[in-house]
Amino acid sequence: MTENKERIGALDTSPGLRLLCRWLDTLIYADLFALSILLPCGFIRFSFSDAGFYSLEFKYFHLFYLWISLLGSSLLAVIIESILVSTWGTTLSKSLLSCRVRRRDGTKLGFKQALQRSIFLQVFGMGLNIHWIVTLVKHWQAYGYLKRNGSFYWDSVSNSCVLREKIGTLRLIVTLSLLLGHVVFIFLPQFTQ
Repeated sequence: MTENKERIGALDTSPGLRLLCRWLDTLIYADLFALSILLPCGFIRFSFSDAGFYSLEFKYFHLFYLWISLLGSSLLAVIIESILVSTWGTTLSKSLLSCRVRRRDGTKLGFKQALQRSIFLQVFGMGLNIHWIVTLVKHWQAYGYLKRNGSFYWDSVSNSCVLREKIGTLRLIVTLSLLLGHVVFIFLPQFTQ
């Protein structure tokens, strides 16, 4: 495994980087859920004004949309992450931040192992995004497990690990811009109406 570590990258136990990846992936899955389910079903209406401003109109109140999108993103994440991790060995945000999910021996996870990891991550790491307080509690519990055992619970159960290489400044700027851009895109219409 030492040779694989040197070839692939260093073992990553930094909770901050992994949390950043998780948040970005969650936002991506929430957007996919909103665009594929909520928008076609009429829960959200997206429009442009004559002045060039956009607006997001919700059939129900705004926080309900966010909650449904996050809950739906957890279910969507299990499927998408399992496919991405078993085929490419990474998720979209992990790829952006030079991280890869591997078995302890350095090889890619199979679909069944990736599915198991993703289910445990969504339940024990994200609390299925049921409520932001539940998610924060799950983050805190996951951090405690990491400190006690040297890996996150879902990595231990699935016999996997996250490996990373040095992150370039441009990659970090792009990642933070995507996060900030998403927040501005979702909340700006609330202040311009």
